[in-house]
Amino acid sequence: MRYKIYYVLCFCLLVLASANASAQDKPEWIRAVSDNGEFSVEVPAEYGFFADKNGFTVPASSNTYELREMRMFNAYTEKTLISFESYKANKAALEALRQKEFARDAKVSETKLGDVKIKQVVIQTPASYAVKKYFSSKNYVYILTAASRSGETAAMKRFFDSLIFTPNGKALTSNTAKAVAFADLKGTPIEIDSSPNDSSLKDKNPLPPPPVKDESISNLVIVSKPRASYTDAARQNREEGTVKMRVTFSKDGRVSKISTMQILKEGLLRQSVFAAIRIKFLPQEKDGEPVTVTKVIEYSFDIY
Repeated sequence: MRYKIYYVLCFCLLVLASANASAQDKPEWIRAVSDNGEFSVEVPAEYGFFADKNGFTVPASSNTYELREMRMFNAYTEKTLISFESYKANKAALEALRQKEFARDAKVSETKLGDVKIKQVVIQTPASYAVKKYFSSKNYVYILTAASRSGETAAMKRFFDSLIFTPNGKALTSNTAKAVAFADLKGTPIEIDSSPNDSSLKDKNPLPPPPVKDESISNLVIVSKPRASYTDAARQNREEGTVKMRVTFSKDGRVSKISTMQILKEGLLRQSVFAAIRIKFLPQEKDGEPVTVTKVIEYSFDIY
């Protein structure tokens, strides 16, 4: 009888130890809260965060909309890309931006969060599954993106289920994760090399050799590639051509470096850079672990 009790106690201790180890293995999450207090969502505590006051523009019909006060969060955890963007802009600007990101094979629907209408876009391919949500208040617009290689994940569900949005009011925060205001999120600069005429660029940033079939490698998957928009100045001056750049897709799910190879004037380089840094992707993996890779990306501008 004594031995039976001993073995039962040992088994219980092993179960507790295993549970504690599993809890420790799970990545920490925080709750990101907009500075105006109307938006909050739970996100991984290890992330990349980029902010830019001026942002970029997007045209629609006869109007050109400005998306200012850019805030962009990216993380890759539990085989899942987690991302959100926030801009000072109106609903019309958000719709124009969504149209620039629309994929022909995407499934578009509309859901509601309280009284707020949310435009949802689902993009499913043999290589990935991605969900994007677009919504706005009077002065700000928000875009949430989550993606994986294998359908909905626990991290994706946690991200979307944790969303709290009270337009023009104060969003209540739950106690499940530490709340951090946008202003207190640690910034992650994006290195931009805009010297295409530098003859040493090729040597400084050599492209990797062509991929070799390797069963241990899961290739980079771009799940959303925003189009770069013309500027009014470029149209007036009939500037057209191609912006070519080397883009570094980091293992943490963010674009970390851009080296320009071929540029255009009249604001088209800036428009292309902001389109590139907003690319959503699943990092390349080697033996199941994410790795950083560099690819050439082009944006073409043709007036006709």
